Amino acid sequence: MDSINNNQPNGENILTPATEERPKDVIKILGTWGLSYNTYNSAQLLVLLMILKYLQKVITEQVIAQKLRHGNYPKSAEQIARKAIYITMWLKDFSFPPQHYARLRQLLLDMSQQPIAIPFKQGEATLYMRFPRLFEVKQFAYSKGRPYVHLAFPLGVWDLLMSCDKGYACIDINAVRMMRSEYSRKMYVSMQCWLNRGIADMYPAKVMLLLKGSENAYTCYGELENHVLFIAHQELKRLYDKRIIDDYFDYTPYYKDNIKHSLPTHITFKLQKRIYLEGDDETNEELRGLQAQLSVKLRIIYNVRPEKADSMSKRLRLSDVGDLHTWFLHRDDRIRQCKMHNRPMNPAGYIVNGLNGFFADHGC
Repeated sequence: MDSINNNQPNGENILTPATEERPKDVIKILGTWGLSYNTYNSAQLLVLLMILKYLQKVITEQVIAQKLRHGNYPKSAEQIARKAIYITMWLKDFSFPPQHYARLRQLLLDMSQQPIAIPFKQGEATLYMRFPRLFEVKQFAYSKGRPYVHLAFPLGVWDLLMSCDKGYACIDINAVRMMRSEYSRKMYVSMQCWLNRGIADMYPAKVMLLLKGSENAYTCYGELENHVLFIAHQELKRLYDKRIIDDYFDYTPYYKDNIKHSLPTHITFKLQKRIYLEGDDETNEELRGLQAQLSVKLRIIYNVRPEKADSMSKRLRLSDVGDLHTWFLHRDDRIRQCKMHNRPMNPAGYIVNGLNGFFADHGC
């Protein structure tokens, strides 16, 4: 059988688990996996990560190193004829104790019945393709008394999954194990892929697709916040405070023109990284770049005097970037409203006075 098998059950080269416990178990996750839309529960997400861990050599050496785009993964004639990629895993590779193998088998069978949508790039646009399942469970079997499973990934699924279309990130599986909520786990995994620039605006429907697998999971923001966002935020912040993870997220709903509806126009997410507070040469350089961008924005868009723009921008800290983004959105709404109703306003003075208050409130 032509399959991807880092540790063939029928062979003699069997990796034994490490005897030394490690505080972190870091793997590389392709964004195509981390940003997929699915309804996997907490345990199923962990199963998915263990499959990813098993495929690390393939991911790092064939996909990331070659910078593969979707559809370019090399396939054998047998795989093309079979229209699937097989992988063969020992059940022990899922890190479930033997007494829970029955549950593991059921989790895999359940996952084989659940639909999934996988992202891919078409030009500059990100599109999603839906599939009835991620993989099929072809066989549970034994080799020399050891249980294993054959999983078959359809070629269409594999071609989208095994690509650098959405980049890659590093996550700690052991940190995921410490998270109780499936929303904490999904947020931790996905935010490494889409919040890696520090700040992002996301439509509520997209948030629900990422964390719930359905864009209509909730009809009002209060439900989305209370049942999903607040839970994930609190748990990731708790693990951050214990220094188990090095980042968490904050979020703020944004309503255009301050007119509140059942759902906000978008939700602004900000990545809070430990390195932003502790600092190093790289983050200091990043901060200088952001300060320069702010100075240009103040001068070009709001006509603030250059010397004032430079002095104001130097008060910016990395930890304030997300809040400042939301602050500008509201100020721009106010300026737009005044222009629309022909109300007199000095945008430069309005922005400078407001920024003084913003930075004072943030202790800088």
